Amino acid sequence: MKPTLVRMSQFRYEAKPKVRIISDNDFAGDPDGLVQLAHLLLTKTADVKAVIGSHIRQDVPWPVSKTPSTDAAILAKRVAEYCGYQGPVLAGAETEMTQANMPAESPAVEFIIREAMAESSGLPLYVLCGGALTTIASAYLKEPRIAERLTLVVIGGQGYDEPDDSEPEFNFTADVFATQIIFNQSNIKVIQVPRSTYAKTMCSKVELINRMANVNALGAFIWSQYEELDKFAASIMLNFGEIYILGDSPLVIISCFGSPLGASESSSSHVRQSFAINAQGGYDRSKTGREIQVFDNIDNRLMMEDFFQKVAMLSK
Repeated sequence: MKPTLVRMSQFRYEAKPKVRIISDNDFAGDPDGLVQLAHLLLTKTADVKAVIGSHIRQDVPWPVSKTPSTDAAILAKRVAEYCGYQGPVLAGAETEMTQANMPAESPAVEFIIREAMAESSGLPLYVLCGGALTTIASAYLKEPRIAERLTLVVIGGQGYDEPDDSEPEFNFTADVFATQIIFNQSNIKVIQVPRSTYAKTMCSKVELINRMANVNALGAFIWSQYEELDKFAASIMLNFGEIYILGDSPLVIISCFGSPLGASESSSSHVRQSFAINAQGGYDRSKTGREIQVFDNIDNRLMMEDFFQKVAMLSK
């Protein structure tokens, strides 16, 4: 008997949600946040409950408006529309916490508390933070019980093998009070992707152009934000060369791509004691805290190829 010939086009990507996600990022900053958001919204194992736009530091060399969180939410809504996402897109507080242990109020804070404290759906809740920790820290201050009901994945912090006097990392300094609350005070389960790891998530410009920008309206929109970044960089004599760092994209595979067999992951991590966060947003290496999971290496091939394939499927 001859085998039945099957047209390849009849097979479709299907998967059931395995995690609940709240995505919190400074989408009006580096466009890598928009890449991460598109990847997340196109990933069917993620039940995305909300997208939160967060603020960005005001002392950066590029122009920042007085409403950076609102700007972030506007850009996130554009990506959400292209991806067919119809859930809430919220703006967090427009600035960092103004003093220790005082929450920065926003509807996003209340949403995190409601989702964390809601009757369990059976799916674990992950909060993914690729920028300042203002919203999750404020939610914890208002309702500490959320610590037992979610996992926080953080892009930020110095590498643990960096010199003691290395410059504090950008995201941790965006709201030092919030970073201190999460690392020095809270008992929230934390998974960290430090600078030494996310800095290695490099992708060439030509691949982003061929496999994202020129594929469909979603890719073109995200690429338009990179073009704006390049224009500004050129104005201050900065040349990014041939690559961009997709530093926020590990959030997706860490939360959504766990092995169903419980085997070792293709990205490597270890459990270690965290350092306390000092007043500059760096590590106080003389003070160790609780145990956290720290990723040392990310499977870039899995992460980037999955993103590009999902962008391509959106056009079919």
